[in-house]
Amino acid sequence: MTALHPLLQRYWGYADFRPLQQEIIESVLAGHDTLALLPTGGGKSLTYQVAGLALGGITLVISPLIALMEDQVKGLEARGIPAVALHSLLSAQEQTYRLNECLRGRYRFLYLSPERLGTALVQHALGKLPVRLLAVDEAHCISQWGYDFRPAYRQIIAVRPQLRCPVLALTASATPDVQDDICRQLSMPAARRWQQSFARPNLAYRVVPSADKWQVLQAVLKAYSGSAIIYVRSRKLTEQISQGLVQQGIPAAPYHAGLGGEKRMATQEGWMQGQPRVVVATNAFGMGIDKPDVRVVIHWQLPPDLESYYQESGRAGRDGFSAQAIALLGNQDLAQLAQQHRQQYPDMEQLAQVYEALCAQFRVDTQTTPPHPFPFAWEPVAERAGLSPYVCMAAVRQLEVAGFVQVEDLPEAAPLLRFLQEPHRLAAWKLHYPQFQPLIDGLLRTVGGLAFEEPVPLDVPTLCRLVEQPRGAVEVLLVRLDKLGVLSYRAAAGGLRIRFCKPHIPLDKYQLDWEAYQQRAARAQARLEALLAYAGSAETCRMRSLCSYFGENLTADCGRCDVCAEQG
Repeated sequence: MTALHPLLQRYWGYADFRPLQQEIIESVLAGHDTLALLPTGGGKSLTYQVAGLALGGITLVISPLIALMEDQVKGLEARGIPAVALHSLLSAQEQTYRLNECLRGRYRFLYLSPERLGTALVQHALGKLPVRLLAVDEAHCISQWGYDFRPAYRQIIAVRPQLRCPVLALTASATPDVQDDICRQLSMPAARRWQQSFARPNLAYRVVPSADKWQVLQAVLKAYSGSAIIYVRSRKLTEQISQGLVQQGIPAAPYHAGLGGEKRMATQEGWMQGQPRVVVATNAFGMGIDKPDVRVVIHWQLPPDLESYYQESGRAGRDGFSAQAIALLGNQDLAQLAQQHRQQYPDMEQLAQVYEALCAQFRVDTQTTPPHPFPFAWEPVAERAGLSPYVCMAAVRQLEVAGFVQVEDLPEAAPLLRFLQEPHRLAAWKLHYPQFQPLIDGLLRTVGGLAFEEPVPLDVPTLCRLVEQPRGAVEVLLVRLDKLGVLSYRAAAGGLRIRFCKPHIPLDKYQLDWEAYQQRAARAQARLEALLAYAGSAETCRMRSLCSYFGENLTADCGRCDVCAEQG
């Protein structure tokens, strides 16, 4: 028993750590920059959470997804550990309020997206916050050789001198090259590295060639009871397959980023409790969700690389009991993956066409950068560029990597409201500004006292009925109250938004860093070829093949996968 065990017992109720967790925490507490590779379900978040509590002050956590941040915050608060997140769905007023509360010492953990880290608001606060640990979750995103490169992660290195604290970088899947690049990009050349084995002895990996995936899918779900995840690569398929399963008497629900936040949360919470049994999801589902008893993960379509496949399939069998990871392989699937890769890296002419179409669509001039993001859809831009929507999406992704634009896909969400004045001050304020009194009284009746503590959903139709005003007039008044600092009001959000990071400039190979672009394309091609070799071969044990890709050489076959079963 160490001094860390009382923290583990008090807040998490565990008697002991999982493999390597304690070593990682002690490395951080000794002041060492640390790179931790723990597979999906290996307990990455607990390492920085226990270390942060032990260090005191505040732990700054860089995380790539809003849903993941919110899940982590809720989990910490449920354990009595104060935590908060800053992200783009919050108004400027709410972000300022939360940062001020951090400065007052209210929170122990502050979660940020890498994009928030670069804002003036956060930069100003960093020098005053008692940051004792910087945790970088999904650290592969900082590597341009990683499979989910996020340019904004490059801002982390700029704040390191200001923070003067150890860095704990965490990821579930990184090849040796990506590990080296993570350490370079985070300026931690002497980082202590801890890597758990990539082998999952309780998982049976199978690739099932099939001309009729639907029949195979039903057979698998009937053969293996318990919770299941089916991964697909389009929102439309999540709806179609889940509906088909329900018609066959198999409880299922779709999950994708386009669903409203309440719907996604209801699906997730129901599935965690066993109803529905099956979630049909895009890759938006799973990150940060710790359900131990998933018995089968099925890939209707393979992702574009083994890193993604390993992470997604690894959500099965976290409890250590037998589980299945099954990839359904149609006749044309591998050829389609190769074609999609070619489309994901458009040539220079296509990139320029899409960039010019975007600037024309939103009237971006050569002198100024637009201050606000624009709602947009792919079809008008694709029509203006004369290219397919899929090529346009890929081109915009590359323009985002190059720093020309930022794209956000916001789920549908109800308006959120929070009072920024204490109740007695709000009552006094109403007396000085009687024109707002009916609206404020209506808000108090609609959202209640909880809105003084945290943002709460606002039922705008009910508010309009109470104050007997049309919706447009009510929303104008809410925006005015937000600007006056009386409350924080975030209007209903949803859909795609694009933000221009530069004025309209000529797009050429120099501006785009064409050499780096071609290198990323070559690396992606290599990852695709590794995936094709894994799926197309029936000669090497699946587990050995996966581990070898991540630089780990197993001495024996797993004895559980389809290849081992065939050879045995």
